[in-house]
Amino acid sequence: MKSNKIVLGVAAGLATGLLLGVLFAPHKGSRTRRRIVRASGQMGDDLKEKVDAAMDKVQEKYDAAIKNAEVKLRTIVAGKPDNDK
Repeated sequence: MKSNKIVLGVAAGLATGLLLGVLFAPHKGSRTRRRIVRASGQMGDDLKEKVDAAMDKVQEKYDAAIKNAEVKLRTIVAGKPDNDK
């Protein structure tokens, strides 16, 4: 799950940079707060998309492993030699 740590690290870095940039911006507090809320919502959406994509990849690998195990089990049960070794 190294990719999840990378995604979370990037998201945390972006959030920190965004927060510092907005806090030091020359705008009124209410405008700055609105910008923070808007930007954090977008970052949350982006992070969710990346996590969903990573989970899809994990699911695909899991499904392939299960299918492979089923094929090997059927081969063993049928008494055929396993030539995949």
